[in-house]
Amino acid sequence: MLKFIISSFNEKSVPAKGVAIFGTKKAAEIVTEICNTIGLPIGCYVDDFETGMHNARPVLTRAQFYENQNTYKSLL
Repeated sequence: MLKFIISSFNEKSVPAKGVAIFGTKKAAEIVTEICNTIGLPIGCYVDDFETGMHNARPVLTRAQFYENQNTYKSLL
């Protein structure tokens, strides 16, 4: 699966805001580390229980993400 995710992203297909990561806890940190390692830009985090910023990126509620989902390449 990770191979598919990596191969489906290239510079031309990833918008300026990158991908959204679901959550802000341990699993999200693992995904963040993977994205940083492979150079996949992160646009935001999606979490209904946190607000503000996380890793210098905005934290959106699911409703906010739904309204702006076309801005991001994918939700991981």
